[in-house]
Amino acid sequence: MKTIRLFGDLELFKPEWSLDVKTPAEALRAIAVQRDGFLAACDVGDYVVILHDLDTPELTRQVHNLNAADPWGNEELWVVPRIGGDGQAIVAFVAGAAFAASTAGVIVAAVINIAISMAVSAIANVITGKKKNTTATQLERPDSKPSFIANGAVNVTAAGHPYPIIAGHVQDCGSIVLSSNYWVEDVPV
Repeated sequence: MKTIRLFGDLELFKPEWSLDVKTPAEALRAIAVQRDGFLAACDVGDYVVILHDLDTPELTRQVHNLNAADPWGNEELWVVPRIGGDGQAIVAFVAGAAFAASTAGVIVAAVINIAISMAVSAIANVITGKKKNTTATQLERPDSKPSFIANGAVNVTAAGHPYPIIAGHVQDCGSIVLSSNYWVEDVPV
């Protein structure tokens, strides 16, 4: 069963239809057989026929003479008044409205992901507890001066502090060196 929706003045012929048809042309003929004057009202009112995909609104498309005999899947057939221009305006309007609805879903998903991330961070903070702060004077002793021997500064986390574990594909992220060692040897020249 396919759903056909009529808009504008065509709602007088019944706004919503559920018919066992395969093509848009067959659907319009089935309505015309049951309601006298339907096709004439379509011609007078300058209507556009659209296949609106409920699952992926971006795939909404207009029905033309070339594709009117093609079968359609999980879409609703809409007969709407032409807004103006060449008929593409209504398709752009419906596609824009559908895009706005799908964008709202993306925003909701992003907010949910942020909330989950904050909850996981809070749990991690509770599990690791509060560590004592290390001041700059404690780090700047003569035996812990910054070394630039190994291509830049080495960041070593003090014992007992938590460090992140990153899994998956991560690009351009910083690091925490857990430990490093250097052996100095004399090389004969």
